[in-house]
Amino acid sequence: YDADAVYSPTIVAYDGGLLMLYAGHCYVDCDQGWGVTLLAATSEDGIAWTKLAEPVLTGADTELDWTRDG
Repeated sequence: YDADAVYSPTIVAYDGGLLMLYAGHCYVDCDQGWGVTLLAATSEDGIAWTKLAEPVLTGADTELDWTRDG
């Protein structure tokens, strides 16, 4: 979901650690999702991060023109 770029990270305190929400971009060689996807990662120290396995939100409904590109 974020093979090409990541943007707009927002970090908040969460469950005794940190949660980062960010926009992931993938347009070339996308194994999982194409376009822009809202993703998340967690950290205990703000240095080492673990990505959540599933996106928080996708724009994958290709039937709707305004969501086609994420």
